[in-house]
Amino acid sequence: MTEEATTRADRALDRAGTALAASTPWLALAVVLLLAILGYAVLADVAVTKPRYAFYPVVWLVVGAAAVSRAPRAVGSVRRRALAGGVATAYLGLLLWFTGTVYVMPEWMYSLSVFADGLPGWAPIVTFMLGPLGGSVVPFVLVGYVALAYLTYVALTRATRGLAAAVLGPVTCVGCVAAGVSGLLALAGGTGATVAVAGASGGALATVAYDAATVVYLVAVTALATVD
Repeated sequence: MTEEATTRADRALDRAGTALAASTPWLALAVVLLLAILGYAVLADVAVTKPRYAFYPVVWLVVGAAAVSRAPRAVGSVRRRALAGGVATAYLGLLLWFTGTVYVMPEWMYSLSVFADGLPGWAPIVTFMLGPLGGSVVPFVLVGYVALAYLTYVALTRATRGLAAAVLGPVTCVGCVAAGVSGLLALAGGTGATVAVAGASGGALATVAYDAATVVYLVAVTALATVD
């Protein structure tokens, strides 16, 4: 092996070692969360007929937390950061709207309820009606979309105008696709039904919807995390 090839191999090993060292705490956290979810299912006697329902919250929460914690700091002028914050907030609102997490009701109503019988991460579900606005919040989905919005904010403050158009545009579309895919859950019985499904049995449509949404979520987080 030539000296140049040896140097390249050493660099590759160094990068692999660095990546492994950085990912180890998050992998450990993922294992702990998964064990906690499975432990709850056993202790609470929850029948999980679709094992991957236990993985959805782990993937969304750990990947989102890891991406946010390792994201570079926001830069730029106060005006630029304010604009980026406005865009990211609007983006979060669109995600919540298109998933049906929040919605407009035909008449004003006021109520608050908590559904706590699902697996951790799926539950507790908070359902509210506040005047003309209603909502049903799945914890791991909300955390995932907040992570996307934050990464969008950071990326907008750091990217040049050309890079923002080239990268953030498709990423935003990916996020909307994720929202649209999650919207299929409405056809499978709505948020409350799918949360109950997570603790028992569920339709194929709900499973496919969350499979697809999880894949697109990972793509969106990865794309945003690479903007610098």
